[in-house]
Amino acid sequence: MDNVTPNLFDNSIYHTLMRGEGLLNSDQEMYTSMFGIQTRRIVSKYAEDQVALSNSPSRW
Repeated sequence: MDNVTPNLFDNSIYHTLMRGEGLLNSDQEMYTSMFGIQTRRIVSKYAEDQVALSNSPSRW
């Protein structure tokens, strides 16, 4: 869920998280939390690569 393209499945939410502007605290924690070290890489990858996001198991 993001406020840029709320009706599309795209990587805008990941760009939003990288700017520190996540709508939900739990989403933002995936990128900024000390415990989110593992998920930070995923957020960065999906922000950079829309195709990888589209092919991810979460999309199926």
